[in-house]
Amino acid sequence: MRFFAFVLAMTVTGRALACDICASTFELIPNERKSSFGIYYSTVYRQGFPALQTKHSGHLNYLGSEVKEIYDTYDFRMRYALNSRVFGEILVPIRNAYQGLNGYRNFDRWGLGDVQLQLTYRLVTPKVDNLFNQRLDLTFGLDLPTGSWTDSLNSIQLDPIYQFGSGSFDFWGSFSHVARVGQWGFSINGLYRRNTTNPLHFKFGDAVNLEGFLFFEMAQGSWKFLPRTGIFAEQGFSAKYRNLQDLHSGERMLSWQNGVSIFYKKIQLNATFRHVIYHQTRGVEVRQKYFGQFALIYNF
Repeated sequence: MRFFAFVLAMTVTGRALACDICASTFELIPNERKSSFGIYYSTVYRQGFPALQTKHSGHLNYLGSEVKEIYDTYDFRMRYALNSRVFGEILVPIRNAYQGLNGYRNFDRWGLGDVQLQLTYRLVTPKVDNLFNQRLDLTFGLDLPTGSWTDSLNSIQLDPIYQFGSGSFDFWGSFSHVARVGQWGFSINGLYRRNTTNPLHFKFGDAVNLEGFLFFEMAQGSWKFLPRTGIFAEQGFSAKYRNLQDLHSGERMLSWQNGVSIFYKKIQLNATFRHVIYHQTRGVEVRQKYFGQFALIYNF
């Protein structure tokens, strides 16, 4: 399920809120009605001893080895506001997959991932006169099989989790609810991901995640700061090969997350870090140690 952590990491961004200068519209997040371009960097680090001899594809032997994995992504996102309620977005990921065995580098690869398209509808919009203000967004997304998914190492095909793409069209739906009273507020976000089978008859397991956090807004002149803290939970289900479940795949995880968003006029900086509290795997996965994401966003 490392692939899912990798993909989901790119669909979760920090939320923030602040009063807009415009007197006719109230915004929970500065510039949230505008179009934007952002560069996101995400990193996932995993380390441990797999309990089984092979991974999903069965090609390589990891039993008794200390496995170190680092998944980095540079994600370029373009968001376009069709109107005050509807937003379209395209995400182009450049990925790095690193694996080390017993302290030695086994491979370190870069490549284009699966391009993502998503459409957001703002079901509930903030109201300028409300003491308790909130918004609710619904998002639907699609992965296009643009990333390579049949790469080999030493004439042996790499396991699907080490490929840059899935080879399949995959879908997801999510919601984002943000609310506040004065300087204090909270956000609750959820996502369900549905994957399909690729031409090699392999299907990554579906996944569900849910996060919630509290935040506090501070302002100093043109600068706005939003520190936040909360939890992130994820359930990854079993992968399938030729419609048969891989009962040793899948995982569940609970993390404590902290972050901050910084706003200056049209520029936004986001940072999020997760510390794993609980992580249960079924044999082929190694445990996640940390997750981090940083973003630079320009609104226009």
